[in-house]
Amino acid sequence: MTQSKVIRPLGGLEQYSSSRHSLGFYSCVAGTCRYTLSTRPKDDPNPQHIFQQAVEDIVLALPSLRVGIKDEDSKTPKFVQLEHLDLPYHLEWAEESAHHEQADQEVLLRKLADRHSNAFADLEQRPPWRLTCVRSYSPSVAGPDTGVCTVDAIFAVHHAIADGLSTAVFHSHLLEVLNKRLSSTASSSSTSPDDGTIAFPDELDLPPPVDTILSFKLSWSFFLSTLWNEFGPAWLSGAAPSPPWTGRPITQEPSRVALRALQIPALVLSGVLAACRAHSVSLTPLLHAVILSSLAKRIPENEAQSFIAQTPINLRPSLKIMNAEKLMGTHITGENHLFDKATLGLFRSQADDVGDAEEYIWSTAAAVKAQLQRRLKTIPQDDQLGLLPYVSDWRQRWLKTLGRPRSVTWEISNIGSMPSNSETAGHWHITQAMLTQSANVAGPAFNVNVAGVRERGVTITLSWQESIVEIEIMEGLATDLGEWLRRIAGTEAGGL
Repeated sequence: MTQSKVIRPLGGLEQYSSSRHSLGFYSCVAGTCRYTLSTRPKDDPNPQHIFQQAVEDIVLALPSLRVGIKDEDSKTPKFVQLEHLDLPYHLEWAEESAHHEQADQEVLLRKLADRHSNAFADLEQRPPWRLTCVRSYSPSVAGPDTGVCTVDAIFAVHHAIADGLSTAVFHSHLLEVLNKRLSSTASSSSTSPDDGTIAFPDELDLPPPVDTILSFKLSWSFFLSTLWNEFGPAWLSGAAPSPPWTGRPITQEPSRVALRALQIPALVLSGVLAACRAHSVSLTPLLHAVILSSLAKRIPENEAQSFIAQTPINLRPSLKIMNAEKLMGTHITGENHLFDKATLGLFRSQADDVGDAEEYIWSTAAAVKAQLQRRLKTIPQDDQLGLLPYVSDWRQRWLKTLGRPRSVTWEISNIGSMPSNSETAGHWHITQAMLTQSANVAGPAFNVNVAGVRERGVTITLSWQESIVEIEIMEGLATDLGEWLRRIAGTEAGGL
């Protein structure tokens, strides 16, 4: 076996993710897009062929897709440069299905749950990502001679080489290259031999880790208070409030993820965003407030006197480098939001008064937005990423969490909206986008993931480790999210 060339050690945030993967605590993040193409049956564009060619182009364009990870289960994992990639291993075509929207969604969620429940193997020899495609075909309303070819493309990737926004970067590239291949003679050529092996160039320009690009400065007060919260004796802290509700304690089994998806059509989303603008907030703070309202109603006070939510923050705008928004990698930090007993009491006291509850939702959303704005102004000062160098062994740190309470109730990851390309006839379009995550063994009790397509609406997915949160709570949350968003949009009669 050829000795792989070491590119560089993993950075602190990358080790955070690789250690979780090596322990089975978190396998991957996945961005899924539905690609559609209007076509005549006799002019079938052979999506398998054209997708393979497009993926070849993308692999050669994005360095993160050409690296392996050596010694992942050690204290010093390293990125290694690979000489080639076996494309049939990374690009999988699942069984075709007759197109039916509800059935397609159920099939898709099952495939996602399977993908999220399996870690990547042979990391030193194979880049840790997979693209699973499910093709379907349906007749068009335009006539019997035309139809719509649909491909659901699941891009699942190791979190050490890609965050949620990176999945959107991948799909933006894929849409662009698919249409270049479709409209040019390039679609007849391929860079790989018949066996699908892609040979890589000698040099690989992998971006440096985010914790070396940004200079994270810690004040003594932030540093010492963090140490105190971590290691200080409880008896010196005085009377502490009841810990937040965060689901059941940390356990590695079962490690399978549960998923629920909620489609927010363009009409409903447009009304919601208009209401957000009127209240000077954005979608993510509003979702935090609606989730708070739902949980306060569904979990009794004797079980939950506070919640802690988390918002990942995209660091790309702070990198000050060219095309930072197109970088694939792990470039995020986060901010926590504490919702205390008094705040929960307001929602519980007005559980049956929709008008007052909506007022509390907007005031809570405004408070979350203000907190995020304050945090954005201080990055990279006193950021949690500045503490990463002080963790010498992430694997041991994770193992010590087993049996302990979680620190966060929920997290909202919002990667925004993808371009649809819907204005260009005869081309591939993206009609739906979805972000999902694995069971997060030592993470939040559940994750809320938001991804959309311009002028097409958004998909909200809920993901959680099976048995950590009662399914009735999660089903109720999905129902409440749909009802509240319809009400806020002024489209209560239907749409979700």
